[in-house]
Amino acid sequence: MATTDALAQFQAQFDESSSGASVPSWLASMRDKAIARFLDKGFPTTRDEEWRFTNVSPLTKLRWTLNGAAGDGSVASLLASLGVGRAAGLDCHELVFVNGRFSKALSDVGSVPAGVVIMNLSEAIQSHSDRVQSVVSLERESQTAFFDLNTAFAADGGFVYVPSGVVVERPIHLVFLSTPSPGSDLSPAAHPRNLIIAEASSELRVIETYSGTEGSVYWTNAATEIVAGEGANVDH
Repeated sequence: MATTDALAQFQAQFDESSSGASVPSWLASMRDKAIARFLDKGFPTTRDEEWRFTNVSPLTKLRWTLNGAAGDGSVASLLASLGVGRAAGLDCHELVFVNGRFSKALSDVGSVPAGVVIMNLSEAIQSHSDRVQSVVSLERESQTAFFDLNTAFAADGGFVYVPSGVVVERPIHLVFLSTPSPGSDLSPAAHPRNLIIAEASSELRVIETYSGTEGSVYWTNAATEIVAGEGANVDH
Protein backbone atom coordinates (compact mmCIF):
# COMPACT_ATOMS: atom_id res chain seq x y z
CA MET A 1 0.00 0.00 0.00
CA ALA A 2 1.46 3.36 -1.04
CA THR A 3 1.74 6.13 1.53
CA THR A 4 -0.94 8.18 -0.24
CA ASP A 5 -3.28 5.17 -0.08
CA ALA A 6 -2.50 4.77 3.63
CA LEU A 7 -3.40 8.40 4.31
CA ALA A 8 -6.62 7.95 2.34
CA GLN A 9 -7.36 4.91 4.52
CA PHE A 10 -7.04 6.98 7.69
CA GLN A 11 -9.12 9.78 6.21
CA ALA A 12 -11.89 7.28 5.39
CA GLN A 13 -11.70 5.78 8.87
CA PHE A 14 -11.91 9.22 10.43
CA ASP A 15 -14.95 10.14 8.35
CA GLU A 16 -16.66 6.89 9.34
CA SER A 17 -15.83 7.18 13.04
CA SER A 18 -16.96 10.82 13.15
CA SER A 19 -20.27 10.21 11.39
CA GLY A 20 -23.03 10.38 13.96
CA ALA A 21 -20.58 10.40 16.88
CA SER A 22 -22.03 11.96 20.02
CA VAL A 23 -19.18 14.08 21.36
CA PRO A 24 -18.95 17.66 22.66
CA SER A 25 -18.35 20.33 20.02
CA TRP A 26 -14.92 21.22 21.48
CA LEU A 27 -13.77 17.61 21.06
CA ALA A 28 -15.15 17.31 17.53
CA SER A 29 -13.29 20.50 16.57
CA MET A 30 -10.06 19.23 18.15
CA ARG A 31 -10.32 15.94 16.27
CA ASP A 32 -10.95 17.72 12.98
CA LYS A 33 -7.83 19.85 13.44
CA ALA A 34 -5.74 16.84 14.48
CA ILE A 35 -6.61 14.73 11.42
CA ALA A 36 -5.92 17.74 9.18
CA ARG A 37 -2.44 18.13 10.72
CA PHE A 38 -1.75 14.43 10.36
CA LEU A 39 -2.81 14.31 6.71
CA ASP A 40 -0.69 17.39 6.03
CA LYS A 41 2.45 15.99 7.68
CA GLY A 42 1.98 12.30 6.97
CA PHE A 43 4.05 9.66 8.71
CA PRO A 44 7.64 10.57 9.61
CA THR A 45 10.36 9.07 7.42
CA THR A 46 14.04 8.27 7.91
CA ARG A 47 14.75 11.64 6.28
CA ASP A 48 13.40 13.30 9.42
CA GLU A 49 16.21 13.77 11.96
CA GLU A 50 14.30 12.39 14.94
CA TRP A 51 13.26 9.31 12.98
CA ARG A 52 16.38 8.56 10.92
CA PHE A 53 16.99 5.31 12.83
CA THR A 54 13.34 4.23 12.94
CA ASN A 55 11.54 3.14 9.79
CA VAL A 56 7.79 3.29 10.33
CA SER A 57 6.88 2.63 6.69
CA PRO A 58 5.56 -0.89 7.50
CA LEU A 59 2.62 0.85 9.20
CA THR A 60 1.63 2.35 5.85
CA LYS A 61 1.58 -1.04 4.10
CA LEU A 62 -1.04 -2.76 6.26
CA ARG A 63 -4.81 -2.45 6.38
CA TRP A 64 -6.09 -1.43 9.80
CA THR A 65 -9.46 -1.48 11.47
CA LEU A 66 -10.66 0.59 14.41
CA ASN A 67 -13.52 -1.82 15.04
CA GLY A 68 -11.73 -5.06 15.77
CA ALA A 69 -14.28 -7.25 17.55
CA ALA A 70 -13.18 -9.90 20.03
CA GLY A 71 -15.03 -12.19 22.39
CA ASP A 72 -14.44 -11.54 26.09
CA GLY A 73 -13.93 -15.29 26.57
CA SER A 74 -10.79 -15.56 24.45
CA VAL A 75 -9.50 -12.24 25.76
CA ALA A 76 -10.06 -13.38 29.34
CA SER A 77 -7.68 -16.25 28.65
CA LEU A 78 -5.11 -13.83 27.25
CA LEU A 79 -5.49 -11.58 30.29
CA ALA A 80 -5.03 -14.50 32.68
CA SER A 81 -1.95 -15.72 30.81
CA LEU A 82 -0.14 -12.40 31.30
CA GLY A 83 0.16 -12.95 35.03
CA VAL A 84 -0.17 -9.25 35.88
CA GLY A 85 -2.59 -7.14 37.88
CA ARG A 86 -5.57 -8.89 39.39
CA ALA A 87 -4.71 -12.06 37.47
CA ALA A 88 -1.51 -12.20 39.53
CA GLY A 89 -3.31 -11.52 42.79
CA LEU A 90 -2.54 -7.79 42.90
CA ASP A 91 -5.11 -5.85 44.91
CA CYS A 92 -5.76 -2.99 42.48
CA HIS A 93 -8.33 -0.91 40.65
CA GLU A 94 -8.27 -2.40 37.13
CA LEU A 95 -9.61 -1.11 33.82
CA VAL A 96 -9.29 -3.44 30.82
CA PHE A 97 -9.52 -2.36 27.19
CA VAL A 98 -9.76 -4.70 24.20
CA ASN A 99 -8.73 -3.34 20.80
CA GLY A 100 -9.03 0.14 22.25
CA ARG A 101 -12.50 -0.30 23.75
CA PHE A 102 -13.41 -0.58 27.41
CA SER A 103 -14.45 -4.03 28.60
CA LYS A 104 -16.75 -3.74 31.59
CA ALA A 105 -16.89 -7.52 31.93
CA LEU A 106 -13.12 -7.81 32.40
CA SER A 107 -12.67 -4.70 34.55
CA ASP A 108 -13.00 -4.32 38.32
CA VAL A 109 -12.60 -0.85 39.80
CA GLY A 110 -13.99 -1.71 43.23
CA SER A 111 -14.48 0.91 45.92
CA VAL A 112 -12.50 4.16 45.72
CA PRO A 113 -11.84 6.99 48.21
CA ALA A 114 -14.39 9.82 48.31
CA GLY A 115 -14.08 12.15 45.34
CA VAL A 116 -11.79 9.85 43.34
CA VAL A 117 -12.86 8.97 39.79
CA ILE A 118 -11.52 5.90 37.96
CA MET A 119 -13.40 5.18 34.75
CA ASN A 120 -13.03 4.86 31.01
CA LEU A 121 -12.53 8.01 28.97
CA SER A 122 -15.54 7.64 26.69
CA GLU A 123 -17.83 7.85 29.74
CA ALA A 124 -15.73 10.59 31.33
CA ILE A 125 -16.14 12.74 28.21
CA GLN A 126 -19.86 12.78 28.97
CA SER A 127 -19.86 12.94 32.78
CA HIS A 128 -16.66 14.90 33.45
CA SER A 129 -16.40 16.92 30.25
CA ASP A 130 -14.86 20.02 31.86
CA ARG A 131 -12.04 18.07 33.48
CA VAL A 132 -11.30 16.14 30.28
CA GLN A 133 -11.28 19.34 28.24
CA SER A 134 -8.94 21.06 30.72
CA VAL A 135 -6.26 18.50 29.89
CA VAL A 136 -6.68 17.62 26.23
CA SER A 137 -7.11 21.30 25.26
CA LEU A 138 -3.72 22.31 26.68
CA GLU A 139 -1.46 24.06 24.19
CA ARG A 140 1.62 22.04 23.24
CA GLU A 141 4.84 23.29 21.70
CA SER A 142 5.06 20.39 19.27
CA GLN A 143 2.84 17.51 18.28
CA THR A 144 4.10 14.47 16.40
CA ALA A 145 2.13 12.80 13.63
CA PHE A 146 1.40 9.92 15.98
CA PHE A 147 0.04 12.24 18.68
CA ASP A 148 -2.16 13.95 16.09
CA LEU A 149 -3.42 10.55 14.96
CA ASN A 150 -4.14 9.62 18.56
CA THR A 151 -6.09 12.85 19.09
CA ALA A 152 -8.07 12.33 15.89
CA PHE A 153 -9.12 8.80 16.84
CA ALA A 154 -9.01 8.84 20.65
CA ALA A 155 -12.32 7.39 21.75
CA ASP A 156 -11.45 5.59 24.95
CA GLY A 157 -8.75 4.96 27.52
CA GLY A 158 -8.30 5.41 31.24
CA PHE A 159 -9.50 8.48 33.12
CA VAL A 160 -8.27 9.05 36.67
CA TYR A 161 -9.03 12.04 38.87
CA VAL A 162 -7.76 12.37 42.45
CA PRO A 163 -8.81 15.41 44.54
CA SER A 164 -6.43 17.51 46.62
CA GLY A 165 -4.90 15.74 49.59
CA VAL A 166 -6.38 12.33 48.80
CA VAL A 167 -4.20 9.21 48.83
CA VAL A 168 -5.25 6.24 46.68
CA GLU A 169 -3.69 3.29 48.48
CA ARG A 170 -4.35 0.59 45.88
CA PRO A 171 -2.55 0.88 42.51
CA ILE A 172 -4.57 1.69 39.40
CA HIS A 173 -3.92 -0.81 36.61
CA LEU A 174 -4.74 0.09 32.99
CA VAL A 175 -4.62 -2.96 30.70
CA PHE A 176 -4.69 -2.76 26.90
CA LEU A 177 -5.11 -5.98 24.93
CA SER A 178 -5.09 -6.45 21.17
CA THR A 179 -6.44 -9.48 19.39
CA PRO A 180 -7.50 -10.12 15.78
CA SER A 181 -11.15 -10.34 14.80
CA PRO A 182 -12.19 -13.84 13.75
CA GLY A 183 -12.46 -14.14 9.98
CA SER A 184 -11.18 -10.62 9.28
CA ASP A 185 -8.16 -9.82 7.12
CA LEU A 186 -7.80 -6.42 8.78
CA SER A 187 -5.41 -5.87 11.69
CA PRO A 188 -6.71 -4.09 14.82
CA ALA A 189 -5.47 -0.58 15.51
CA ALA A 190 -6.13 1.29 18.74
CA HIS A 191 -5.39 4.88 19.77
CA PRO A 192 -6.09 4.96 23.53
CA ARG A 193 -5.76 8.25 25.40
CA ASN A 194 -5.18 8.08 29.15
CA LEU A 195 -5.75 11.15 31.32
CA ILE A 196 -4.48 11.26 34.89
CA ILE A 197 -5.28 14.33 36.98
CA ALA A 198 -3.71 14.47 40.44
CA GLU A 199 -4.56 17.60 42.39
CA ALA A 200 -2.28 19.22 44.96
CA SER A 201 -0.80 16.93 47.63
CA SER A 202 -2.59 13.85 46.30
CA GLU A 203 -0.90 10.50 45.87
CA LEU A 204 -1.48 7.55 43.53
CA ARG A 205 0.21 4.78 41.59
CA VAL A 206 -0.63 3.93 37.97
CA ILE A 207 0.50 0.84 36.06
CA GLU A 208 0.02 0.41 32.31
CA THR A 209 0.18 -3.01 30.64
CA TYR A 210 0.07 -3.59 26.88
CA SER A 211 -0.08 -7.00 25.21
CA GLY A 212 -1.61 -8.90 22.32
CA THR A 213 -2.30 -12.33 20.90
CA GLU A 214 0.95 -14.10 20.10
CA GLY A 215 1.73 -14.19 16.39
CA SER A 216 -0.92 -11.62 15.45
CA VAL A 217 -0.40 -8.20 13.89
CA TYR A 218 -1.75 -5.20 15.78
CA TRP A 219 -0.92 -1.56 16.40
CA THR A 220 -1.42 0.40 19.61
CA ASN A 221 -0.77 4.13 19.33
CA ALA A 222 -1.25 5.18 22.96
CA ALA A 223 -0.83 8.52 24.68
CA THR A 224 -0.86 9.15 28.43
CA GLU A 225 -1.10 12.65 29.86
CA ILE A 226 -0.47 13.35 33.53
CA VAL A 227 -1.32 16.66 35.19
CA ALA A 228 0.06 16.81 38.73
CA GLY A 229 -0.67 19.66 41.12
CA GLU A 230 1.77 21.13 43.61
CA GLY A 231 3.10 18.49 45.98
CA ALA A 232 1.28 15.65 44.19
CA ASN A 233 3.02 12.26 44.05
CA VAL A 234 2.26 10.20 40.94
CA ASP A 235 4.14 6.93 40.66
CA HIS A 236 3.68 5.88 37.03
